[in-house]
Amino acid sequence: VLDIYVDHGSNGLNEVLIPNITISPARCGNTVYWNYRNSGELSIWGSGPMWDTETILSECKLVPPWIDLKSYITLVSIAEGATSICGSAFAYSKVESIELPLTLQEIAPYAFNETWGLTDVYYPGTPEAFGQINIGRDEYEVRPFANADIH
Repeated sequence: VLDIYVDHGSNGLNEVLIPNITISPARCGNTVYWNYRNSGELSIWGSGPMWDTETILSECKLVPPWIDLKSYITLVSIAEGATSICGSAFAYSKVESIELPLTLQEIAPYAFNETWGLTDVYYPGTPEAFGQINIGRDEYEVRPFANADIH
């Protein structure tokens, strides 16, 4: 059984209990999709960018669709074709490992804000190609993956 605690402020929703959760594919971009398996894996695939979450000073106007699962996600797998990671996508999550595609062009600021447990980043390209990814910084100039090994 997986307990998901939801805090939607004044909406009156406090707790949701979802047993043995597996989320069916849903959109996180015009042609980008995601699903979640109760093994802790979030998979993202499709082509093009994720929807922009318009992060402003670490507050989102639009949150990533998996926001209520962040404390359960430990592995993120982004397939070839996806070109961006939206702001706050995995901020404050329990992500330990992420697989990035060669097609990745941009990582928005705050995408991995305070993901201190992220230790492994898998990228199939060269270090030079990884260096060409536009990686946004937050107002403290913190770069994602600072504590992770790039493989």
